[in-house]
Amino acid sequence: MSSKREATYGDFVEVIFNPLFLKNNYTQNDLHKDILKFNKQIVLRGSPKVVQKWGRLLKESRENPYNCQVIIEDLINEIRKDLGSRKNKVKVFSIYIDSELKNQITNKRFICEKMSIMNITFLIGNGFDLNLGLKTSYTDFLKWFEENGKCEINSILEIYKEDKEKKESVVCWADMERKLGQITSSYQPENKLAYLDFIEDKAELESLLMEYLSKEQNKVVGIESSNYKLIDEFQHTIEKMFDRTNEVEKKKIRRVLLNSSDKAIHIDFITFNYTNILKRIVDAVKWSGRRLTIKNFLSESPIKLCIGKVLHVHGTVNYKPVLGVNSEHQIKREDFSRNIELCNYMIKERINEICGDERYQNAENIINNSDIVILFGLSYGSTDGRWWDFLKTWAMNNDNRLLVLMNYAESMNKDTITVFDDVKGKEIAARVFAGIIDTSKKEEYLKKAIVVFNNNVFNFRVLKKPVTANVD
Repeated sequence: MSSKREATYGDFVEVIFNPLFLKNNYTQNDLHKDILKFNKQIVLRGSPKVVQKWGRLLKESRENPYNCQVIIEDLINEIRKDLGSRKNKVKVFSIYIDSELKNQITNKRFICEKMSIMNITFLIGNGFDLNLGLKTSYTDFLKWFEENGKCEINSILEIYKEDKEKKESVVCWADMERKLGQITSSYQPENKLAYLDFIEDKAELESLLMEYLSKEQNKVVGIESSNYKLIDEFQHTIEKMFDRTNEVEKKKIRRVLLNSSDKAIHIDFITFNYTNILKRIVDAVKWSGRRLTIKNFLSESPIKLCIGKVLHVHGTVNYKPVLGVNSEHQIKREDFSRNIELCNYMIKERINEICGDERYQNAENIINNSDIVILFGLSYGSTDGRWWDFLKTWAMNNDNRLLVLMNYAESMNKDTITVFDDVKGKEIAARVFAGIIDTSKKEEYLKKAIVVFNNNVFNFRVLKKPVTANVD
């Protein structure tokens, strides 16, 4: 009996790890077949506590399919205990699996019943970090490398410094990247190898930027799964997300919800930031073991909240960060724009292809599976133009999709909502949907977007953090 029990438990561990190691070769149907086979074995041969925890995993998978990591780990430790291990509990995921891959194990459901879920994806920009009080704006970085004497031997940084003294309009990261393409014309026109100097200067710029942002992200402490006030604030943020929308906009959101599901909302995050703060917060929420629900105008009864993944579409401070332009048309010097080596190091999409992590493909898949996409803390700059084009196509391909633009405006009152909010909102939506060839469809595009100003979300007041101005 003990040998059969051990074999059964071994089958379970294999089922858990198959989605990770076999990846696309292990489908949802494969998982269902394995679960049906394993379910019979564990009921007959498993210890009472193992069977109990197995039942809890099946129940949680049905109700909250993306929040099973803690239960899986608890079940594996119960199996170890039943097999005679008397050692302390093992944190299986943190020891054997890279943190970036944790979700690949639990992103497949453990039951055959299809659960209808509304999918919301957040696209996060630097406004998120600024909202936490971090000094992550372009001007903060510029001030840092000036004060630390970092720009004397770097032509790119020297030009940025001169622009600041001339008070030219480089105020946010999108402007800084756009300027990066223009700076190429400043490199010795007669020197055909000048692109190598530019690549070297850009590499130094990236290194200094990551050094600075690494120091900033380490200033935030208190991001722990045991910090229940943090978990409460996260839940509150999602619950109050649409509070400042008008009645027409609320009806649009309700329609999308009812078309997908009124029982559960699944949330993913695609961040354009290099910092790890959002990822740390989301991981803390997921590993807290808390069952999250929200209740607002969307439904009379509580809606289950399922937390998915955080994808760094441009890398992180310590893993393949991507800094550059949208296309070769944004590289001002003509011979540079035709240089394959430089373009592979300057155009974001090419850089991501060379990285081999399929970040863009994964981000597009997440967006395509979404019912609502919410943009928070982004400046909608031209150097990320391919994403605004992608979102336009995504929004118009399905009548039951919405794009929500969350914006900060210092001139607007946080405590009141005015007609000016709606007028300004249409201007911002028009900017995101700029470049539409068929102008007769402009109003149709704008109907797909909702703009919300100064929503009181993602503040996380419980975290210990520095205080800085709210600028991008």
